[in-house]
Amino acid sequence: TPAEHGSLCNVREQIRRNQVDKDVKVFSVGDEFVIHSFKAHLTARICTIFGLQSTSDIIPHEKSLAWLQSTAEKLVTETVMPMHAPSSDTLYIMHRTFLHLAFLYVDLRCAIRYEHGPHIVRLWKLWLPRLIGTGRKNYAVECVHQIANLCAELPKHLSFIAIHNRTVNMEGKAGRGKPLDQMNEHYNL
Repeated sequence: TPAEHGSLCNVREQIRRNQVDKDVKVFSVGDEFVIHSFKAHLTARICTIFGLQSTSDIIPHEKSLAWLQSTAEKLVTETVMPMHAPSSDTLYIMHRTFLHLAFLYVDLRCAIRYEHGPHIVRLWKLWLPRLIGTGRKNYAVECVHQIANLCAELPKHLSFIAIHNRTVNMEGKAGRGKPLDQMNEHYNL
């Protein structure tokens, strides 16, 4: 609800993005809002981890691959992964939960744009517990059917085709893929 601090509805009210409704009837508007919220939350988390006062502050570091890898691991552990010790701060919990889901969403979005079928299926497996836990019965059932068909029901050659034909790129340029169902909706308009 808009009264619950830390919720996306509250953020929407704070920044006056009233064209974004709860049901996300206009996907592009909702998608843009989620991406902007994700970037803002991620930026705030990075500033907190490194003790920065602003995004223009310089992060002192050694220029090595080892530093980059250890920093990436630290960011994942302290940003994406579940908390080591439970927190009583509900705002912080909502922030961490949103970042976790937003990382999954952005990853799925990129996998679709770059037409990477096997990664899309892997992400469906990660989304399944969330779909079940949030009561999205139709999506959860569809997800289970898709995974069962791809892994057990379909012959290998049909499974390969189904995995790699989840997206379409009508322009032939990298990063322009879209889901087949979205393409069909656009044609039906």
